[in-house]
Amino acid sequence: VTLDTTIPAMPTNVSAQAKAGGVIGLSWRAPANTSVKGYNVYRATSSFNSISQGTKVNASPLTGLSRDDLPGSDGTYYYRITTVSPGYNESDLSGEVSAVSDRVAPRATSVVYTPQGFYDPPTGRMAPGRVTVQVTVNEALQAAPFLSVTPSGGVPLVVDLTPSGDLQYAGSFTITPETVSGTAYAVFSGRDQVGNRGTEIDAGQTIKIDTRGPV
Repeated sequence: VTLDTTIPAMPTNVSAQAKAGGVIGLSWRAPANTSVKGYNVYRATSSFNSISQGTKVNASPLTGLSRDDLPGSDGTYYYRITTVSPGYNESDLSGEVSAVSDRVAPRATSVVYTPQGFYDPPTGRMAPGRVTVQVTVNEALQAAPFLSVTPSGGVPLVVDLTPSGDLQYAGSFTITPETVSGTAYAVFSGRDQVGNRGTEIDAGQTIKIDTRGPV
């Protein structure tokens, strides 16, 4: 029988990163000159300083140096990690890190179209000409979103959007005499800061195009 009461050193360089779908990616570095059986990851909804204040997220010691954790709901979570020795002695808690779990996809709360050419307010029909577009989203995005307006049975009109505010993007497209008349449908796609992709549009999903003269 080998008696081992040595307390191992704690992991170092612990980091936490928010990922798409509410996942939080954790990574750490093995302690130097320490025999390691594995690692335990502890999580809490507020800052904590003892193992009893956290919840262990792994059933058995982790053998790798990373872990993806998916909390039960969105919010800010705090993590500390311990080293487990071959004799199952556990180290002190590592330094604390935190990250936000976010599984909510971004959305366009409104798409506003302002025709520069002829326009019929009662029916909303737009004649050939340039149309400026203002898109408002519900949260910050990684980059300008994609937006196109596609007439039914026609060619998509891609809108080149650029930032015009913290949550606003501006652009334009041109209705030509060859553009198909009828209802045109907006297509939106954007990714938030953690990578969630959203395609929903709350207001401004369609416009009406009229490029046909009277007969």
